[in-house]
Amino acid sequence: MFLLAPTWKGRGLALLRFLAFVVLFCVFTVALVLLFWLLLWLGHVDPRTQLETSLAMQVAAEGLGALAATAVMARAGGRRLGEFGFGGSGRWRKLLIGAAGGLAVLALMLLVLRLAHAFTLEPASDRVSATMLNAVFYALLMLGVAFSEESFSRGYALTALSQSISFWPAAIVLGGVFGLMHAANSGETAIGVASAALLGLLLAYSFRRTRSLWFALGFHAGWDYAESFVFGVPNSGLTLPGSLFQGRFDGPSWLTGGSAGPEGSVLILLVFGAIVLIIEKISRATGSDDPDAPAAAGLAMTSDWR
Repeated sequence: MFLLAPTWKGRGLALLRFLAFVVLFCVFTVALVLLFWLLLWLGHVDPRTQLETSLAMQVAAEGLGALAATAVMARAGGRRLGEFGFGGSGRWRKLLIGAAGGLAVLALMLLVLRLAHAFTLEPASDRVSATMLNAVFYALLMLGVAFSEESFSRGYALTALSQSISFWPAAIVLGGVFGLMHAANSGETAIGVASAALLGLLLAYSFRRTRSLWFALGFHAGWDYAESFVFGVPNSGLTLPGSLFQGRFDGPSWLTGGSAGPEGSVLILLVFGAIVLIIEKISRATGSDDPDAPAAAGLAMTSDWR
């Protein structure tokens, strides 16, 4: 799946496929954003005054844009959509393990900060009915965020770029892009951006090891959901309203992460270690210990290299 194309011509074609995917993603996403704005305008709704509506619109446009771009490129190459991270066995198992892992490692990280007297947790003041609605909304939103970002930053892009420049350089490039995608957030820091880039690299590794995006999708969604809704702490510099609890940091930013949130903390290195251990456990359980083995999907790509 991630094998380098055997000829320079094949590598050049793979790079063109990668660039075509990026262009299609941008075109589809912009078109969908404009369509959603038009529909909201016709319904006399201004998303600029409603944070939840604006976020949902953006996430939906990016997710559908990535899916459409992947579908077009897959069809153009005579491939199936599922071959770019959405197929494989044990999908629900990997998704649930990832989600549980994201929730668990953040909870453990915050527990360490609590024991260091650098974190306190207080109940939010919202009504029960509002909290229940927020729980569902943020679950869907964070799953959508995970889908859109994994589909764009990993998925087809990682597969095609790996055929052009090999896996690790491709993972580093796309990890850097993933980190920079968070740089515009108001409370983000340089350490937070670097952590996001390293997380992107690890999630690319999970795709290579498990041969699917399902663990990455689950972990990404579980981590974001735990930050934004469960514990109410900054998520890559953004703090969203309507959380279950309200977390407060009280300590040096190198330990707590400051305005960036947990991604800006030195403890994120422990989280990265936990991710690697989980990935290795899953890959052994699914019998995918050799990520470079020429699976059927990988062999099928050779026809595109000629």
